[in-house]
Amino acid sequence: MRRMTLAATCLCLVAALWSCAALSAPQDLGQQVNRIVGKLRRASADEVWTAKRQLTQLGEEAVPLLKQRLAGARPAAQVALAKALCELGHPEDAVEPLVGVIRSKRADGFGVMAATILGSDARDVAATERHLLLLVDDEALPPAVSREVARSLWAAATTEESLRQANAALRRHLAAANDPATRRACALALAQIDDFDAPVDAILKELQEEPTIEGKLARALLETNNLRNLLIRPKNREGKLQDQFLNEVKDYIQRYHVEEPLSDDQLLNAAAQGMVGALRGGDHPDRHSAFFDEKQWQKFREHISGHYGGIGAVVQFLKHFDTGDLPVFTIVRPNYHGPAYKAGLRSYDRVVEVNGKPTAVKSVKEVEKALKDVVEALRGKPGTKATIVVTSPGSAERRTVEVARADIEMPSVYSKLLPAKVGYVRLTSFGQRSADDLGKALRALEKKGMAALVLDLRNNPGGQLSTAVQIADKFLKHDKLIVYTEGRNKRIARREEFRTKDPTTHPDYPLVVLVNGHSASASEIVAGALQDHKRATVVGTTTYGKGSVQKLFPLRSTAARSGLKLTIAKYYLPSGRSIHGQGVEPDVEVKFEPTFTREEFEQLREKGDFHRYTAARFEKYKDTFAQLAEFDGLDASRYPDFDAWHKGLAEEVGRDKARRLLRAWLRILVADERGAEFVCDIEEDNQLQRGILELAARVEAIDPLQVPEYAFFAKQARQADAKGPEPEKEQP
Repeated sequence: MRRMTLAATCLCLVAALWSCAALSAPQDLGQQVNRIVGKLRRASADEVWTAKRQLTQLGEEAVPLLKQRLAGARPAAQVALAKALCELGHPEDAVEPLVGVIRSKRADGFGVMAATILGSDARDVAATERHLLLLVDDEALPPAVSREVARSLWAAATTEESLRQANAALRRHLAAANDPATRRACALALAQIDDFDAPVDAILKELQEEPTIEGKLARALLETNNLRNLLIRPKNREGKLQDQFLNEVKDYIQRYHVEEPLSDDQLLNAAAQGMVGALRGGDHPDRHSAFFDEKQWQKFREHISGHYGGIGAVVQFLKHFDTGDLPVFTIVRPNYHGPAYKAGLRSYDRVVEVNGKPTAVKSVKEVEKALKDVVEALRGKPGTKATIVVTSPGSAERRTVEVARADIEMPSVYSKLLPAKVGYVRLTSFGQRSADDLGKALRALEKKGMAALVLDLRNNPGGQLSTAVQIADKFLKHDKLIVYTEGRNKRIARREEFRTKDPTTHPDYPLVVLVNGHSASASEIVAGALQDHKRATVVGTTTYGKGSVQKLFPLRSTAARSGLKLTIAKYYLPSGRSIHGQGVEPDVEVKFEPTFTREEFEQLREKGDFHRYTAARFEKYKDTFAQLAEFDGLDASRYPDFDAWHKGLAEEVGRDKARRLLRAWLRILVADERGAEFVCDIEEDNQLQRGILELAARVEAIDPLQVPEYAFFAKQARQADAKGPEPEKEQP
């Protein structure tokens, strides 16, 4: 009995001690965290990293405590805590605090540390790239922090746009630098993202001679770049694939194929292409993943970091009524914000020479190559000049024009208040400034009394996810889910939600979103989110179905001289439906119905019929033509001398079609004259017409039958409704 009592007593003591230890352990852990963090009030970089090591050694059990301390900690402590969380496998919890350190601008050194961690430990977190894209153009950031933000954006980039923004930011810093120290810092940062273009290479070669840390870094970067250049594989380099099956196939091909044996490089690249190509088959075909061999990867990198400008024009080889039977290099349309237009080039001017070299071809077979060659000759460093010899339609007179190449920036937002207070906004891409520009356009339309809005996303290929979120945020209430991404590998593609943040939205006026089969990616996110939340009626045809996230992977096995672009996640709309491969189906399906074809337009242009009409009349009737280009009331008699001109056309060109074709030509000339393209065309766009009718059904003040520009298609719609749907044909 006594033994049992003693044993029971021992067990109780052990249990009590165990309980006390269990209760005191978290308390002790919390005290340790507080003690480590408390020493970082005025800390140096070494002290921050020492604290980080101590916090990391506390292990996974300390993670909840580290998260708690992050919010109210000082910058030095936030950096140490965030770095520790990253090393303990929780980088997603470190991103927001690190961004906060950068934005606080209280301590440059800690801001640089925070940016460095984002570009290394947290670069695989999707939110990192989004935040860095917003920070990279923040002019209020200290220069050192801004440079590190750009370098980290390059490291975290999953898209071409991010790579381009990072490189452009560093190039801007370098161009604006007035002192040698800043120029050297910019050159070092550019070299770290593999941009050694002038003047970076020269700056580093000068710097490497100095016995400083920067000098050693410059020397190391130059040596690394030289080694990479030497690592270009010779054609017949022997190599073994780490797979018996593939290696056997390679050996048979090289030994027994009838032609000269292909090199290891060619076969290895083909194998890689084949593996990625396999993703395009199966139940979930992926059209967006790609393998880049060394040449392709180099071109891709040059495309991102190369500093090439152009003249700002859409060009093509076309036939003309006064240039013979062969096509001629032609300015189809100048960019009205670009150097070509400013230098006096207009639509359908013919380019005879570029920099003293003729552009003419001797046969149609030469056109494809000639087009590439002439376009390449027109490209070059921004600020350099191209000397161009041109002629105009109907004139053999040659004139020489010097065009200064430039980085061409196209506006992405076009807006107009249509009759009856219907607002119209066309969004052509989701660039960095698109959300702000859209906001300005909406405010301008609202000041004019806009009663309803058409948001046109047709032919918009997409762009930045962050911009799509900001644009959807303008129309949805606070804390609404816009989209979320999720992939199979949760380390780099865990579920991430994007919600509205701005509590103030634009008024809840009726909204129609126009889409078509060329509306992709960000366009589909905006259209789908507004549709899911019943905020907009989607009109048009099913969208493209590009709802996936790609990440760039430089391949270490080739010293980053080749790479992969790999789909790692998909976009999901608020309802949970995936965009990818399916697109967004419209609420009201309306197929675009053109009233004439491009071929019909080109026939009249090539024969000189348009020139015959406008050459002697455009200057005299310029104001009239500008009005007709906007809206001609579907009345050919409004065009001066129309009947006389129409008699000279081929018999198959009817009066109404001739009017429409002539109006299309006049819109080109009027746009050239005023230096601005037309925002929309109510008269010819049946999808826009249906969008306006959908809005009219919801806004009592809009009576389309009373609006001259709307009446004709409103009557057609009423007649179609009265007639009813056509009966389906019986199947044989």
